[in-house]
Amino acid sequence: MGLMKCPDCKSEVSDRLDACPKCGCPFTEEIKKEALQAEEQKINDEGTDEITQEQNTKIINQQNKIKENNNNPSVNINWKKVKIAVIIVVIAAIVIGGIVFALNFKKMQINKANKLIEQTQYSEAVKVLEKYKDDDDVKKLYDDAAYMASDEGQFLTAFAKGLTQRWELDYPDETDAATHVKNYSNSVNAELNEIGKFRDVTFSDNTFNQKVHDYIDALDKQLKSLDYYATDTARSQADWSSAYKQRSLIIKYFLNNYPVKIDDKYADIKNEFIVDANSVEAENKLKDEINNMINAGPFELVEDSYGYKTYKRNITNTTEYTFEYFGLNVQCLDDSKNIIDQEYTGQIKSFAPGQTATLEFTTDKSPSSFNVEAEYSIKGE
Repeated sequence: MGLMKCPDCKSEVSDRLDACPKCGCPFTEEIKKEALQAEEQKINDEGTDEITQEQNTKIINQQNKIKENNNNPSVNINWKKVKIAVIIVVIAAIVIGGIVFALNFKKMQINKANKLIEQTQYSEAVKVLEKYKDDDDVKKLYDDAAYMASDEGQFLTAFAKGLTQRWELDYPDETDAATHVKNYSNSVNAELNEIGKFRDVTFSDNTFNQKVHDYIDALDKQLKSLDYYATDTARSQADWSSAYKQRSLIIKYFLNNYPVKIDDKYADIKNEFIVDANSVEAENKLKDEINNMINAGPFELVEDSYGYKTYKRNITNTTEYTFEYFGLNVQCLDDSKNIIDQEYTGQIKSFAPGQTATLEFTTDKSPSSFNVEAEYSIKGE
């Protein structure tokens, strides 16, 4: 450590200081060097306090330079603190800028993913959202896209596309047999071209898996029914109608339980299928109720004479409907379940809910068991 004189106020100070503690004059390395040299020169000149003209000129020039760079040399500026403050401001600006950029980039990625989802490019949307999948505002969008990218989701996309392509076809009702078969085949194939690839796919959800394969089976049945349209129209139409009912129920199931995306312009067709499905469900419910009615108890042998046997069964109407007429077709079976006779019980008229009636038939056979099927008409329909 050494002492030097401030070139401004001439105070004797330490050469380790960055500025004069009295006047604030900053000490550059050059000033320090010259000041120390001046002190050494003074010592060498045996204590003389005279300053050479050259040294005096340098000091004066240095003072002028300091005054030019600092209009108020008396102000004490801590340049180290200034530098630190500037660095802090720069870092803060970088951090804030980074946050703003990250938020804007995230928003752009979400918008990009939404566009991909609109285009049914779910796998690509999942890749875009992968980085943000745990964020609260992105999680649902990511989960939905990931589901639609799964086997189930891919089927639902193909299912919707197949339906709309089929609904886009418009054929006249009255045509010759060959044209009818061609048009209806095209309708079925419009769907099979989209979902036929899922025939051999096993989905993780058992109910979903069963519905998919039942639906493909219904389409196959409709195609098969067209094979004999020209030779047995009644059978063809009955089989087509049966498959249509099956399709209606499954279409309603998928529409009500899964995110099937179908354009609103097909709303009327969708609603028609829902109405038809509701009718089929009501029809199936009634069939189950009637089967329970007619199989609630066994036929009783009430008379056996002259080679004829008379059987009867009590039936209670447990449905909500009044039947205009109600009767039973009875198949008489032997021990091997072969049909040995077929009889009809006759009809009950105006069979109201809660009423019980007796139905009976006579046969000259000796059946071991019976198959029973109801024949009826609901009043008012």
